[in-house]
Amino acid sequence: MQNGIFGDQWKCTFVHPLLKKLGLEPIFQNFRPVSNLQYISKLTERAVFIQTHGQMVTNNIYSELQSPYGEHHCTEKALLKVMKKVLLKMNS
Repeated sequence: MQNGIFGDQWKCTFVHPLLKKLGLEPIFQNFRPVSNLQYISKLTERAVFIQTHGQMVTNNIYSELQSPYGEHHCTEKALLKVMKKVLLKMNS
């Protein structure tokens, strides 16, 4: 991680087709792709997130519209803020 290089073998995923619901015909339209990343890539992603998130919260770097990572924030709140700005611009 110090070099900023993430191995290509860790970026690969295995895609398995699964039926959307039990009892459906096994035809192409009834399958959905499910991808499984290797454990080491998920572990690395989590470690990097924990380190960077802590720094960004401590130093107040996140944008106010960066809702998914803020405490007591949700996607709906961010969408409402954007819609409000759009509607105000349309009125003016």
